[in-house]
Amino acid sequence: MEIMVSKRELGNCVEVGARKRQPRITGNARNHGQNGESLLFGNGDNMSRPVSTYAEICSSAAQHFARIREVLVERSVASTLNSGFLTPCRERLFVALGLNLFAVNDEKFMDMFVAPGAIDSLENERQSLQKRQKILHSCLNEFKSVARAL
Repeated sequence: MEIMVSKRELGNCVEVGARKRQPRITGNARNHGQNGESLLFGNGDNMSRPVSTYAEICSSAAQHFARIREVLVERSVASTLNSGFLTPCRERLFVALGLNLFAVNDEKFMDMFVAPGAIDSLENERQSLQKRQKILHSCLNEFKSVARAL
């Protein structure tokens, strides 16, 4: 006895009158084909194992809700993420940045852009350069006086 498995297509449900329900799953899970594959999904010619209408409806509903969920997620995640998280964060960031940059005195403003201790290091370097400048300036004056004497 050979059992034919019919495949229903979604959207083709315009049948009129009662029809005999055809099982989608046939065969036995313990039986294997020639290559060792399971005959659970209708590959064989063993006894059919009908699926309950309740299980079929639950499976179909789960598939439809999964598709709906996928579409909703694909379409709304970007806008939800943008409007619910990114835009408010961006607005708060602009406000905080503006307050930090423009609502402080010069000293606090400069502290944001230098590493701790960098100002002290720069001041020491400046003092060292000023001393060197004084030494070079005195050397220049001495050379000028030697040049005049000659």
